[in-house]
Amino acid sequence: MPLPRVLLIGDSIRMGYLPFVKAALEDKAEVRGPVENCGDTRRHVQKLEAWLEQPADAIHFNAGLHDLKLPRGADPSDFGTRQVPLAEYAANLEQVAARLKRTGAKVVWASITPVLFERHRTVKDFDRRPEDVAAYNAEAAKVMARHGIPVNDLHAVLAADDLEACLVGDGVHMTERGNKLLCAAVCKAVLG
Repeated sequence: MPLPRVLLIGDSIRMGYLPFVKAALEDKAEVRGPVENCGDTRRHVQKLEAWLEQPADAIHFNAGLHDLKLPRGADPSDFGTRQVPLAEYAANLEQVAARLKRTGAKVVWASITPVLFERHRTVKDFDRRPEDVAAYNAEAAKVMARHGIPVNDLHAVLAADDLEACLVGDGVHMTERGNKLLCAAVCKAVLG
């Protein structure tokens, strides 16, 4: 009997945990994902058909860390100043969620992972704010609820651990510890 086919779509956070998931599910599932960073939701809308060329039994996806980028000095109270404004983010997710549901695969949304603002600010020339992560996650949760797509709360997984030990020096990407925690949550979500 063939192994279930699992497709992981998402940004560099997904790229970090993908090899851990492949190794963990080596005898249980065929795990794949786009080679490139899937970036923001605009890119998801543009590239989704190419990423879906091969059938999948389960699709686990995320987007948001690129969408919520705030240019340094921009007004943080104006959600229109983000790389992808909050309303557009939700509209893009509506399109992506609807298309993924039409595949017939089990579809799971992964929440945006935490950022350590001060750590991130020292190495990047734009901001990613924890408040924005919360706002974008809240908007995504509404979209997923409308589509009946379960949420794999990766944000909560990391927040319940030692966040300082889970994130590298840029305050966004994972250490091995962080990737292993995410791996366990992703494996459970796609096979559970």
